[in-house]
Amino acid sequence: MIDTSNEDQIRVYEDKLKILRSQVNENGYTDESLKIVITANMFPEERTVLPSGKESYVYKNPDCSLGIVVRDRINKADGIDTYDENQLATLKLQSEKYMPYNSKYVSVVYAAINGLYPDYYATNYIIVDSFKEHVVNESILSMRPETTLFTGALTLTNEAVILIKKENLEEFSKKNPELNRMNVITFKGDPAQALSMYLVNIGIVPEKMNTEFITNSPTSFKFNEFISEYSAKKNIPLVKYEELDFFASDQKNTEILEKIYDATFYDFLLKEINVPEESYPELFKRLCEGDRYDPDNLIILDGIIDSIGSEGLASIVNEFNKKIDDMIKDKKYPVNEQIIKDGKIELV
Repeated sequence: MIDTSNEDQIRVYEDKLKILRSQVNENGYTDESLKIVITANMFPEERTVLPSGKESYVYKNPDCSLGIVVRDRINKADGIDTYDENQLATLKLQSEKYMPYNSKYVSVVYAAINGLYPDYYATNYIIVDSFKEHVVNESILSMRPETTLFTGALTLTNEAVILIKKENLEEFSKKNPELNRMNVITFKGDPAQALSMYLVNIGIVPEKMNTEFITNSPTSFKFNEFISEYSAKKNIPLVKYEELDFFASDQKNTEILEKIYDATFYDFLLKEINVPEESYPELFKRLCEGDRYDPDNLIILDGIIDSIGSEGLASIVNEFNKKIDDMIKDKKYPVNEQIIKDGKIELV
């Protein structure tokens, strides 16, 4: 198990990292010194990673209206510096247990190279696989360090490794028995650091990702240089997801999905807290019509938390998410494309 707080493991990691960085700066990169990294909430059944539009993809979105209210309450209590990236990531993790499931629509499979895509805090599985095997795939659309994109399904190689939080292993193994036949590494602590420690253990130099580029490091220049030269040699574009033709339609579908999930949760929440029948229609309509930063919505949600308490909210959110988890496990939950077509989610 990788423990990101274990001093002995950290010492070994730092010593190996210095050696590896020295080697790549002297000898350069090859396609053998790179790995693709995929963050996924849904288990890759039959070793296949699907775009979120093609699966029953759910995740906890800390940037929804409820997330904004919860983070503000935690921030006021703990005095967290929201301009500090590490503290902001910690704040989002702390708010996770209060977040109902939501979803987003993406027509491609996202991967990063030798690091984690920045939106990693809401992920269940970190998948590390062969770079060399996948870049020859005809489905590759673009190759950038922070966002390498594949269209359609992506089949994992036999050497793929899945990193999972130690506390989640038993639960995930029960939900997905196929996991027991795959290469699994458990970790404790920060996911990005755990990935870096794993990559160093197998002789790969990790890089830190931003939403637009990789963070400067002793090897980042050589790394970027190799990616640029390799993509040109293989005739693979370096375009961003936002520059692809279907990005606009993906965004529109994501907005539709978010509204449907919000409405489903607000309906569940208001019924759980026994809002009077005569008050329900107007309150439900108000919550559904406002955007995530709507001040009236934020006041309403803050008032609800005041009335039921933080743990009361966590209990309701957990029950809501469990209903979806159980439907997914029983293969009774619709994929995102179907949810958009139906315009609603029916929980059982």
